[in-house]
Amino acid sequence: MEHGYSFLPDRVFSNVICVGGAFGHELIPIIKKCKEITILEPAEGFRSIELCGVRINYVKPLPSGILPFDDKSFDLITCFGVLHHVPNVSTVMKEFHRTLRPNGFLLIREPEVSMGDWRKPRKGGTKREKESH
Repeated sequence: MEHGYSFLPDRVFSNVICVGGAFGHELIPIIKKCKEITILEPAEGFRSIELCGVRINYVKPLPSGILPFDDKSFDLITCFGVLHHVPNVSTVMKEFHRTLRPNGFLLIREPEVSMGDWRKPRKGGTKREKESH
């Protein structure tokens, strides 16, 4: 996560969305660069009013995977360890593209070991995980 942040330019990000970010702690390494923070989080128990003095706006994700935001809403999207829990990854990725501003940044990290090769059925997959083809 912090390694990915090292590739970001030294500038302020006016509108950041943290997908599945709970309390938003993953943004602490760059918090001074974040002007406005939205966290897309299904669990209501993992919420905070602010993070290091920056107010957090929480939005609950839609089951469809459609992001309830206008086109080109964010100049930084972070999604760390979330996609392997999403049943419709393709929809979510399209939504990232739609809501990312031109010259914006999308940082994704997934646990390679637990995900394996998505082209083959995964042993132990659950109904809440994406279907293998």
